[in-house]
This record gives sequence, C-alpha cells and structure tokens, in this order.
Amino acid sequence: MKIEKIVVIGGSGFVGREVCRLGRALGHEMLSISPDGRPALDEPWVEGVGWVIGEAAGFESWQQWLEGCYSVVVCEEAELEGQLVALLGAAAERAGARKFVLVSRANAAATLAQAAEVESDLLARAFTTTILRPAAIFGEGHPLDVLGQELTRALPVERVAMAALRAALEEAMQGILDNDAIDDYGDAMMIQ
Repeated sequence: MKIEKIVVIGGSGFVGREVCRLGRALGHEMLSISPDGRPALDEPWVEGVGWVIGEAAGFESWQQWLEGCYSVVVCEEAELEGQLVALLGAAAERAGARKFVLVSRANAAATLAQAAEVESDLLARAFTTTILRPAAIFGEGHPLDVLGQELTRALPVERVAMAALRAALEEAMQGILDNDAIDDYGDAMMIQ
C-alpha cells in the first residue's frame, strides 16, 4: 500500500479522531484541521498526527495544508455550512487532491436542497468524491443517539471511520454511500 497524505477536517472530533487513528495505524501521513487542535488523549498514535488549529470561518488560509495531500476527509463535527464545504472542495481541487470524502449524518443537513447542491458541486469536481451518510453513530463516550432511528441502523464509530478512510484511499469508491454500504465498506479486513 502506498503511503498518502490525508487531511482530516474535524480530526479532533468523534469520527475524525478515529479516521486519524486508523490512518496512522496503516502508516499514512495524517493532518487534522479543527478548532480544538490536538485532542487531550494520552495514546501513542496522537504523536504521529499533525494537529492544526483552524476555524471554519478562516479556512482560506488552509490552502497551505492542503498542498500535496492525496485526499481530504470532512467529518460532520467540522460543522461547516454547505457553502463552506463547496469552497473547501474548490480549495482541495486547486491543491491537487485526488479524493474528497464528506461524512455527514443522513439527517444532519440543514435543508435537502442545500445538501443536494453541495453534493452536486463536489461530484462534478476533478477529484473523486465519496459522500457517507450514516444514519446514527455510536462509540465510547458517545452514547447512541437514536432519535427517530432504529437501533439496527446505528453503526459503531470505528466502522464509519474505516469506510471514510477506505473512501479516502481507494479510487473506485465514489458516489453516495448509504448506511448499508458504509457498514460493508467499514470492514477493516477489506482495506487494500
């Protein structure tokens, strides 16, 4: 497997932190941009990630960190509004990113029309886009939030993060992935 530089927007959050952990475990160069910077964790993998403090409102300055990256992964906890995600997509395209992954809970979009517009913009760019829409995510320190969700539809954070990492690395993974596809792609034994 070729070692790649992966930039995770929201990498100190719930899903983003797990993407960074898994990416480091596979030997990739991981860079996180988030308002919180480095998480308060005493785990060896944390030392191997580049932690940058960056606010969504000032993301124009992020271009320097996107340069040379293979892929950009935007996690829902980055709390970027739709228009900012589209602008970040344009910045990633200028930086030469080959993959763009957006992890957004199926029911988290402000409006379906705005989500569809942003997704169309990302899917039309020069990079390969994968959009993950997990129904509900749970993990340590984050109890299952099942408001309106069936328990059988909730996915563990590790599974969602592995699917996002695979999407960031595999050219063939593209388009919009629903809960079932995320569950399938989140199988750690399938990573190439």
